[in-house]
Amino acid sequence: MSAPAYRCIAEVPGPNAVALSEQALWERYAALGEPWTRDALVERFLPLARSIARRYENLGEPTEDLNQVAALALIHAVDRFDVSRGCAFTSFAVSTVALERLAVGGQAGTSSRIENYHRRRAGRS
Repeated sequence: MSAPAYRCIAEVPGPNAVALSEQALWERYAALGEPWTRDALVERFLPLARSIARRYENLGEPTEDLNQVAALALIHAVDRFDVSRGCAFTSFAVSTVALERLAVGGQAGTSSRIENYHRRRAGRS
């Protein structure tokens, strides 16, 4: 039996992710690795990723592509962030999303490069 699909974090059974503080979510994700805490963190920081993507709109890439790259970079940042190091996640996320954008490429017409880049990262060259 497959896991149920949730439309938003508020539908997830268990503690209400909206009521939990950011620090509590990070601690819970670090300790238990629960998927819903990861989803809650990504959802909480998605506006940050979109604002970083907007910095690159004048390079000729479609906004949706930029948002997609930023969202995937945010997921990677959430997965790699170490709360025990004591730095703010926003600092880590901004640099991760910006570097991911640079890795994809800066010229217009890089949509196929975006797909190829993520295919390589997934190990499906």
